[in-house]
Amino acid sequence: MKSLLPNAIFIAFSGTPLLKQEKKTSQEVFGNYIHCYKFNEAVSDRVVLDLNYEARSVDQYVSSPEKLDEYFELKTQGLNETAKTELKKKWVNLQKVFSTKDRLARIVQDIVLDMAKLPRLRNGKGNAMLVAESVYNACRYFELFLETELKDKVAVITSYEPNIADLKDCGSDESEESYKYRTYCKMLQNFFDEKDEKKALNQIKEFEEKVKERFINEPNRMKLLIVVDKLLTGFDAPSLTYLYMDKKMQDHGLFQAVCRVNRLDSEDKDFGCIIDYKDLFDSLQEAHSDYTNKAFENYEREDIQGFISDKSQKIKKKLEETRDQLKSLCEGVKEPKDEEDYIAYFCGSDLEKNAQKRRLFYQLVGAFLRMFVELNNLEKPIYSKEETQKIKQEAEFYRHLQKAIGLSSGDSVDLKSYSEDMRRILDAYIKTTDSEMLIKIEDQGLCEVLAQMDIDDFNKALSQAFKNKSSMAESIANNTRKRIIEKEASDPKYYEKLYSLLNDLILQFREKKLTYLEYLQQIHDLAKKVIDKEDRNYPKKINTNALKTLYDNLDENEALALV
Repeated sequence: MKSLLPNAIFIAFSGTPLLKQEKKTSQEVFGNYIHCYKFNEAVSDRVVLDLNYEARSVDQYVSSPEKLDEYFELKTQGLNETAKTELKKKWVNLQKVFSTKDRLARIVQDIVLDMAKLPRLRNGKGNAMLVAESVYNACRYFELFLETELKDKVAVITSYEPNIADLKDCGSDESEESYKYRTYCKMLQNFFDEKDEKKALNQIKEFEEKVKERFINEPNRMKLLIVVDKLLTGFDAPSLTYLYMDKKMQDHGLFQAVCRVNRLDSEDKDFGCIIDYKDLFDSLQEAHSDYTNKAFENYEREDIQGFISDKSQKIKKKLEETRDQLKSLCEGVKEPKDEEDYIAYFCGSDLEKNAQKRRLFYQLVGAFLRMFVELNNLEKPIYSKEETQKIKQEAEFYRHLQKAIGLSSGDSVDLKSYSEDMRRILDAYIKTTDSEMLIKIEDQGLCEVLAQMDIDDFNKALSQAFKNKSSMAESIANNTRKRIIEKEASDPKYYEKLYSLLNDLILQFREKKLTYLEYLQQIHDLAKKVIDKEDRNYPKKINTNALKTLYDNLDENEALALV
C-alpha cells in the first residue's frame, strides 16, 4: 500500500482493544492513538448495552440427590409457592429424563429452567446462544435438548459439513464422526420434514439461513442456537440476550463472542448476560472477581476496564437508580399520597397534558419490576431480608399504581402487550388475584366494558384494581371523557351534549348529591350512548349516519341536511 500510495496518510482502526504484544508494533507503524472510544463510553451513550457476568458451577450439584435438591432451591428462591410448584413439575420431568450424572445434561437442565424463569426468555422476546467446546459436544447438547420442551426451538450451527464417509463401521462403539453425521441428519430431516436423508443434507446452507432469520425475527420460535466458532463474530441479533459459555476462550475470540449479546432491543432488555460454565475469570475461586485477568490477561488493564462486571452489582445499581427516579417523579403527588392523589397527579382533568409524565412513570415502573425479578433470581442475596421485603412491598405498590393509573387514564389498552408480559412474569414473584373480567377491562378500556357489562359484575371487577370508590368514580369519568373527545369530530353536537352530561354527573358525585351506585348506573347509561350512538327518531329521509350527523349539527333542520 505504501509503495502504491507513497504520499498517503494511513489511519488504522480497530473495533476491539489491541493485545499487549500487538500494541507496541501498531504504535511503531501508525504512531499514538488519535482517539479512543471505549466500551463504557458506548454504554453511556446507549450505543450498546452493558454486560452482566455470572459464573455458574453445575459440577458441584451432580454428585448426589441432596445436592440437586439444594440446586433447585437456589434456582427457585424468591418465587412464590404457586410458581415454585409449577417449576417443580418441570424439574421432576427433567430428572426423569436425565437421571445420569452427565455434566452436559445438568447444563441442559439449567438452561431449560432459565427459559421458564428469566423474563426475556420466558416472554418470548429474547433468546440465547450456547457455545460448546466442540462440534461433537454441540451435537450431544442438541440431542439432550430434544428431550425437553425446547425440542422444536433449538438448532446447531457449526462449520461441520456432513459427509457419508463419516459413517464408518466401528463395531458396537459409535465414532464421534458418525455421531455428528447422524445428529445432523436428524436435525435437517426434522427441520425440513424430509424423509430422504441425501436431500436433507443438501439443504444445510438453506437450513442455516432459515434458522438465523428465525432466531433474529421470531425469537419465540428459535429460542436457542448451539454454536462452536460460527456466529461468534459479525452476527447481529438484537433478541440475543443470554450467552451460555461452555468453552475455554480468551482475548479477541472471547471479546467478540460476548459482544453478541450487547445489541439494543426493546426496553425490557436491560443488559446482555454472560453465563459462564468454564469459570473463565476464576470468579468462583476468588472472593472478588477481576474481569481484566485470566481470560483477558493479554490486554492492557485500562483498555478493558468495566467491559464485564459482576451481575449482582449491576442489578443493585440499576435497581437503586430506578428506585430513586421513581421517588423523584412522585415527589409532586399531594399528601397524604393516597391512591386518588397519585391518579390526580398522573391523570388530572387533562389526560393529554399529563401523558408524557405517565409514559415516564410506566417506563420506570417496568424497569424497577424487571430489576426486582432479577434480584430474586440471584443465587447470593445482596440485601438483608428486611430490605428485600421492603423492595418487594415497593414492587407491589408500584405495580398496583401502574395498573390503577393505566385504567384511570385509558392507557391500559395501549399497554396491553406490555401488561400481558409483565403479568406473566410477576405472577411468579408477586401474588396477583386479577379476575378474567379485570383483564378484559385492562385490554378493552373501562368505558367499553362498562357499556357491555352488568353493573354489579363491573363493580366487583373494578374493586380489585382500586382501593376506594372515589378513585373508581374518577377513573370511569376519565375514560368516558377520553372516548367522547376521540369521537367528537364525527358528530360535534351529539358528543358535546354527552360531554356536558358527564361533567354534571361528576359534579353531582363530588358534591355527594349522588351515591356511588347511583353515579355508576347513570354513567353506565351514558357510556352506552358514547360507544353506540343513540338511535333517535329521525325524519324518514334522514336515513344514513352522514345525514344524521348533519341533521344533529344543523339544529335539526331537515331541509339544510338534505341539500
